[in-house]
Amino acid sequence: MTFVGLDLHKRYITACALDAGGAILGEVRRMPVSLEALGDFLASFPAPVTIAVEATLYWQWLHDQLESAEYAVHVADARQVKLIWQARSKTDPIDARKLAESPRC
Repeated sequence: MTFVGLDLHKRYITACALDAGGAILGEVRRMPVSLEALGDFLASFPAPVTIAVEATLYWQWLHDQLESAEYAVHVADARQVKLIWQARSKTDPIDARKLAESPRC
């Protein structure tokens, strides 16, 4: 089982994939915002793949595309995520990893 967190931005996606034990299987810091690039990334991990994405800019199209490709997709409320993840060090890779950890719990 694989858990993937996607930190979506206007021009790129930061992604982190974890196994069931929480070990990092793969990370991409600035993946192009394209279904082909994302599909290649997701296909490189053991199924089933569960994806978590924060409900911020442009999340709906990604959610719909991933669900139509039969991925399990969890959407995190941006306000709740911000409250939970108050941290001194906040970067895109850290956000992606925390998103990947959310459905794993």
